[in-house]
Amino acid sequence: MKRLQSGLSVLMALLIAVPFFSGTTAAAQDDDQNIPDYSGRSDSFVKYLATIEDRPAADVTLSLNVADAVLSPALSEKMEGDSAIRIETGGYVEWTFSADKSGVYEIHLSYLASTGKGRKPQITLEFDGSVPYTEASHYELSRVYRDAGPIEQNAKGDDLIPEQVEVERWQDRPLLDTAGLSGRNLCLYLSEGSHTLRLTCESESLYVRSLSLSPGTTVPSNADQAAFYQQEGYQSVDGFLKIYQAEETLEKSDVVLYPTYDRTSPATIPYDAVRIRRNTIGKGNWSEPGMWISYRIDGIPSDGLYYITFKFRQAEAIGVTTFRNVYVNGSIPSRAYENVSFPYGVDWDLKTVVDENGDPCPVYLTAGENELLMEVSLGPYVEVMRMVDDSIYELNRLYTQIVMITGTTPDSYRDYELDKEIPGLLDAFREQADALYAAAALFESL
Repeated sequence: MKRLQSGLSVLMALLIAVPFFSGTTAAAQDDDQNIPDYSGRSDSFVKYLATIEDRPAADVTLSLNVADAVLSPALSEKMEGDSAIRIETGGYVEWTFSADKSGVYEIHLSYLASTGKGRKPQITLEFDGSVPYTEASHYELSRVYRDAGPIEQNAKGDDLIPEQVEVERWQDRPLLDTAGLSGRNLCLYLSEGSHTLRLTCESESLYVRSLSLSPGTTVPSNADQAAFYQQEGYQSVDGFLKIYQAEETLEKSDVVLYPTYDRTSPATIPYDAVRIRRNTIGKGNWSEPGMWISYRIDGIPSDGLYYITFKFRQAEAIGVTTFRNVYVNGSIPSRAYENVSFPYGVDWDLKTVVDENGDPCPVYLTAGENELLMEVSLGPYVEVMRMVDDSIYELNRLYTQIVMITGTTPDSYRDYELDKEIPGLLDAFREQADALYAAAALFESL
C-alpha cells in the first residue's frame, strides 16, 4: 500500500481568479461501508482514540507556559525573561496543571528547531508519568526550509536546483498524527483534577515557548462558511486574475521539496524541449502525511472572495487519487479545502476547489499579501492504510514466531509442522487474508 503515500503529483500552477460565473471556467492556465474493527496494537493512537470516542470535547484552552515549567537538572535552561526554554538531547521540561473540566484536548506546541545536523528534532510526551500511545514517543518535529535564491542556470543553460536553506523561526502547530492512520491531530483525554505533562527531547535540540491543550479544530461546512461570508458582507472582487508558479515557493517542511522539471508537455511554463527548466514541484518527493509547501499570495487588490484553481498532473501513484489539505492564512477555510482530491492522469489538468455539489467554493483574502499552504493528507484512504498496517504488524508477529522455530535459513527437506508448533497459526493467516481482502475491497470502492 506504499503507493498510496508515494506521490502527488506535480503541482504546476496556482490561480487566484474572480469572478466565477456559472457556466464559465476560471482556468488555471500555465502560470461507510461497514468495516470490521482492525484497531491494531493496544498502545497505538488509533486504539487510544477508540477508548475515548464517547468522551466530551474540551471547550477551553489550557496554556502551559515557560514560567510554570520544571526543568531537568541538566540539558535544559530557561532563556532570559522566561521567553523560552532551550532543551538539549536528553533534557526535559515538565508542567503540573489542573483541568477544571474533563474533556479531549488537542496538543499544540510552539517551538523553534535549533540549527544542528539537519535531522528533525524528536520529542517524547509523558502524560501523568507514562507515554499514552506509541505515536507520542520519538515524535518528529518538522524544520522549515526555503530556496536560497532564484533559480540559476549552468553553462549549458539548464536550470539548477536552488540551494535549500533552513529558516530559523518559531512554529505554532498542532501535533499531527504523522503516521496518517487516524486522520487527525494527537490528543489527550484529561479528567477533572491535577495532571503532569513532560516533554523530553530525544534528538537534536530545540526551543519551546509554550505547549497548549485546546479544543479540537473544527473545519466549518461549506454552507456555514458561505452564510458567514454573506453575514459579513464579503463580495467577490471583479476583474482580477493572477497566476502563481508553484515552483516559486515561500517555505516548505522538508529539504527534498525543491523545484523539479517537466519537459514532456508545452503546457508547463517555462518550457523548453531540450533544456532543463525548473517548472514544477512535488512528484514522489511530496509524499508523506504532514509534508507541506507554502506560497506567498501577493498582489491581492482588495478584501473579498476569490476562487482558487490548481494546475496539476498526478502521474506518480498509478490509478490512485491523492489528497492535500489547503490552508489559507493559517486555517482550512471550509470542508471543500480539506482533503482536496487530485486524481491520477497522464495529462495536465485543472482543479478548481468546489463544494459537495460541484459549485466553486470561494475563500476570503485580504488586500495585499496572504499565505496559502498545501499539506499532504491521506483523505479517505486513512481506513485502508490502518487496516493494512495492522495486518502487516500481525504478519510480522507471526513471522517472528516462525523464525524462532525454523531459523532464518530453514531446511527445505524438513517438515517443521508449524501448524502444531504454533497453535492457531493457520487461523491467524486466514484472518489476515480476510483483512487484506477487505482492505482491497474498500480501496477499490474509493
